[in-house]
Amino acid sequence: MENQTILIVEDDIVSATQMVRILSKFGYSVLPPISTGENAISVFLSNPSRLPDLVLMDIQLEGEMDGIHAAERIRELSNVPIVFMSGFSHHSIIERAKKVGPYGYLLKPVSSKELIATIETVLHKYRIDLAIQNEKRSLETNIDTLKQQIEHYGKGIVLANRLLQEEIEDRKLRERILETALQLSRYAGQHSIDDLIQKAIDEIELLTESELGFFHFLSEKESRAANPVFSSSTKKHSCKLPFQHIPSAITKGGIFSESMLRARPMIYNQFALVNLNLPEGHTELKRLLTFPVITDGTINAIVALANKKNSYKQLDITTVSTLAHLAWDLVQKKWMEEALIETEKTLRLILDGISDPILLLDAHGGIQRMNRAAYRYFGIEQGTNIQGIRCYEIRKGSEPCEGCHLPFDFLESFQGHYERRSLHHQDRIERIYIDHVQDDQGRLQASIVRITDITEIRKTERHLLQSEKLASLGILVAGVAHEINNPNTFILFNIPILHRYIDALLSIVDESVKDPTDLEIMNKPYESFRNDCLKILDNIENGSRRINQIVSNLREYVRERDKGKVKAIQIKPFIEQMLSLCIGRIRKSVRTFELDIAEDLPPFVTDSLALEQILINLLINAAQASDKEDSWVKLSVFMIRTAQPKLVIQVQDNGCGMDAETQKRIFQPFFTTKEIGEGTGMGLAIVDKLVMELKGQIEVESVKGQGSVFRLIFNVDPKALETSA
Repeated sequence: MENQTILIVEDDIVSATQMVRILSKFGYSVLPPISTGENAISVFLSNPSRLPDLVLMDIQLEGEMDGIHAAERIRELSNVPIVFMSGFSHHSIIERAKKVGPYGYLLKPVSSKELIATIETVLHKYRIDLAIQNEKRSLETNIDTLKQQIEHYGKGIVLANRLLQEEIEDRKLRERILETALQLSRYAGQHSIDDLIQKAIDEIELLTESELGFFHFLSEKESRAANPVFSSSTKKHSCKLPFQHIPSAITKGGIFSESMLRARPMIYNQFALVNLNLPEGHTELKRLLTFPVITDGTINAIVALANKKNSYKQLDITTVSTLAHLAWDLVQKKWMEEALIETEKTLRLILDGISDPILLLDAHGGIQRMNRAAYRYFGIEQGTNIQGIRCYEIRKGSEPCEGCHLPFDFLESFQGHYERRSLHHQDRIERIYIDHVQDDQGRLQASIVRITDITEIRKTERHLLQSEKLASLGILVAGVAHEINNPNTFILFNIPILHRYIDALLSIVDESVKDPTDLEIMNKPYESFRNDCLKILDNIENGSRRINQIVSNLREYVRERDKGKVKAIQIKPFIEQMLSLCIGRIRKSVRTFELDIAEDLPPFVTDSLALEQILINLLINAAQASDKEDSWVKLSVFMIRTAQPKLVIQVQDNGCGMDAETQKRIFQPFFTTKEIGEGTGMGLAIVDKLVMELKGQIEVESVKGQGSVFRLIFNVDPKALETSA
């Protein structure tokens, strides 16, 4: 606002004084107010060099001249912005005022805010108008200068136009070359190599305005490009030269020989004057351009164009060079893609032929590819997009599965294998192998993950260990059994004799004592003493017989069992015969027994005596585990028909069940959950041993308080299925 001067033209002294006070308060310099239009004009006439920056003009003034008339005269002398003030808003006054071109219009009475806002807005607009006027004058000056230069350099512009036209034509051709190159690149992805080269020579011929075109491979892969490729127009209208004459064009004196010798393009715009030989039957050549396609110092192909109406130029060579080299690069790319596809197919066949799930991970643990077994393992269709996601994300998890945290947290540093529970079956064990692929600097590029089910290996190891234990135990048992049986035999032999002796003594005492109630022996009444003696003898006899039973079971467990006759049996009759031996004991313990044997079971080759012993043991155990009023035992037999058919025999009960710790120990010798004296703990140990000898598997599922399932699984010869079918 500094140095901005306001002239107030107002005949009302009170209004004028009030506006002076407001404007001065806001920092404006205010000239003494003027009450007539004539005096306002005099200000502009008397001192043109020091004019106000803005005029506040009242329309109704003293004297003969009103504010609008005065503003018209001031506008003729200066373009200082004028703001009209009036207590009237008649349409005719406003229309008359608008013709003067004021910067604003204030309706009195005017508030201080409205006054200051209007003045600041007008001054800002005025400065913008001045800047526009200055810029306009500058542009008009520049236009005049430019007109002079155009007139001065008119002849030069005509020449420049001609050169520009040539440049435009040249650029258009280059754009066509680029567009053609893009078309070839897209075309290559959908067509064969032969079609690609045909397309390339046709486009090159078109862009160079030639009548004949030819593209011939010379590389080691020539056989893959089949025959030399002539342009479509050449094949239709001109050249009938057979393929066997092509090599002569390349040898010394042939039309391509000079390009081959010098390893550079050659132009013959007057071919008749050139001493080059054409094979008999070749189309007449007027002009010729030959171009060798060279990469890494090797000539891979030769391109020839002929009979352009005008002379061949450097731009034609550029055209051929760009498109021929592109075509060669695309051919090499397609060869590599074909080789890559074959390699990919081979790799896929190899990976899919591996039964273990295999995953290829990137450096961050994201999946790049999986084999068929891995798709089955994760339960997704092969071909599902799994790029970049982590394996646990397939299972809708947000963090690694249980047992996998360490490898994912330290993927780069971890290499080797670890074990975990199966994600699908908690009773199975998986071993995860991780191997890394690194670049020359040792940076991790990828990781190969293989998931192997080692449950059977673990079982085999357990069986081997058990066999070793049994071998050692067998030696020990043979000696211990002998040492125990000898004194135990003396006990068993002498107990009946001792029993007779005591009976004789007690008979004498009975006859000698008239009133047995008065007699005490060992601080006991005679009658009680007499009964204890007989009970102790019975306990000694039962204990001795139990020792015999334990030693017998132990010898049965460790001895090499005489193999029964292995033969094909029919499952249903075998089961029915086996049940006849134990169904009575089962029905005494449980309310319901259910038998479910599938139809069309194939013959099963096994040792029927061993299988019978196994099933009787399992059924008796199931019956003894009953603890409910509605107790039941169910025996089921069925087939699992896969590539390796399996026979499943399952004993299920709703008895007391077992906790996890008990399940781990049930196959250990002498382990029992029964009351002391009710079991030897050898039944399931013998079952496990027999199942192993029959090359089968035994699985256990149990929930404490709900019951147990013992499942026998045996492989069946697929031929037996075909026979039964």
